Amino acid sequence: MAHLKQLAPVAPHVLAAFKARSDDIIRAVVAQALTHTEQVAGHGDQAERLLTAGLRYTALGLQTAIFLHNTTLLDWQLAWAADRLGHDGVQPEHILTRLHIYAAVVEQFLTADDALAINQYVHWMIAKQTELMAKAESRAANQF
Repeated sequence: MAHLKQLAPVAPHVLAAFKARSDDIIRAVVAQALTHTEQVAGHGDQAERLLTAGLRYTALGLQTAIFLHNTTLLDWQLAWAADRLGHDGVQPEHILTRLHIYAAVVEQFLTADDALAINQYVHWMIAKQTELMAKAESRAANQF
């Protein structure tokens, strides 16, 4: 997983471009996530609304982390998601899928250089989510 010192600071104009396209990015991620019907079936007719709310939370966390050049908030978000979202039928794999979709959509809405700058943080989240999933799997395996 990338450490903070490996994440380059993001120029203010890049962060501004990301913020300006945030709603478009969220809509596109939600549309793609909804095609994973097995992952959203448990949300019923509230799936679009719930995904949108969750991705707004993610986007705000990303914007803050990028502005501060600090991943602590993202770490907390992922830990919270691991603890809380399972109660809503959201599995760790679902979060990972949505983060992969998010990174791909960022590439569609921003210039290549801007997407690279933003996605270093999204890829940090992907690596952290993967790490959290591996730790949870290891704990579960060691319980027996």
